[in-house]
Amino acid sequence: MGTVGDHYDRYRVRMAEMRESLHIVEQALDGRPEGPYITSNRKVALPPRHELATAEALIHRSSW
Repeated sequence: MGTVGDHYDRYRVRMAEMRESLHIVEQALDGRPEGPYITSNRKVALPPRHELATAEALIHRSSW
């Protein structure tokens, strides 16, 4: 790279950076462990959406 012209060469470098970033993201996704990705600890994570209508569902979050 770096022989065609300033703008085109910058474009090519940026495209190569994006391809490399995509490769890194794919590696991270492939290395992800199986199972749920949200904790069931209600003091840390929100409850499921269908439970949000009740005031009791958010009682642990009131201390924040």
